[in-house]
Amino acid sequence: MLFKKIKYNLIKLIKNDFCIVFLRYMIRHRKIPKFKNPKTFNEKIAHNKLYSKSELLAPLCDKYLVKDYVREKIGNKYVLDTLFITSSPASIPFSDLPNSFIIKATHGSGWNIIVKNKNKVDFNDIIKKCNFFLSMNYYYLGRERQYKNIKPQIMIEKLLLDEEGEVPKDYKFFSFNGKTKFIQVDIDREGDHKRNFYDSNWNKVPFELNYPSYQLDIEKPLNLNKMLEISEILSNELNFARIDLYSILNDIYFGEITFTPENNLGIFSPIEYDKILGDYLDIW
Repeated sequence: MLFKKIKYNLIKLIKNDFCIVFLRYMIRHRKIPKFKNPKTFNEKIAHNKLYSKSELLAPLCDKYLVKDYVREKIGNKYVLDTLFITSSPASIPFSDLPNSFIIKATHGSGWNIIVKNKNKVDFNDIIKKCNFFLSMNYYYLGRERQYKNIKPQIMIEKLLLDEEGEVPKDYKFFSFNGKTKFIQVDIDREGDHKRNFYDSNWNKVPFELNYPSYQLDIEKPLNLNKMLEISEILSNELNFARIDLYSILNDIYFGEITFTPENNLGIFSPIEYDKILGDYLDIW
């Protein structure tokens, strides 16, 4: 964590968002971006970060506040209950929590701690990690302004597990102007991470994004049509959003809403799909 903190403090010293976004894009994609006249998906995501009022999206990126938006749009049945929320990790009542749960920092992305058996974890280590999350503003890492003014909190939810007791597949719906065009499915995220893409009819789309494809068939969810309906309701007032959902035993649960997938640093293979997805995306 010390190295990450040093890196964070160095990046934070650079005040100009354009410099950070430009340099990270150049290093990752090895080409000069066209942020002012963007054509590709990654360029348009970068444009939106730099030139849109993305800070207005903060309530939809706050892992806690977004639940109100989802309840208003589709009802409470798809929203996981919040078991505990705090700005002081030392106050987490571990003895009152279920045996398994997930801890999320409400003000960032990927800042999660999965606890499958609380009897096998070090609570002090968890508290230390949570304090580390709270000490950072996720905005400075990639200049995603929607995270800049979110109140830092630690939220605890029930841990979703599939029929085999593993973290379930998550289905990420890429919705453009309220219409889902692609569905990302991640396999074995804690191990040999694989990722497939499908269209809305569950036809596999032949491209990869950061991770290799899963070669076996992924069974079409029985409730795919309902998930598509939910993703389009949640995104119907947004130019672009990635709606993350889980499906377990035919029950659907909301995960999160993302506006800058891979923080415009995703590597498409073949590269043509960066432009294909970009054609669907309207800049804000």
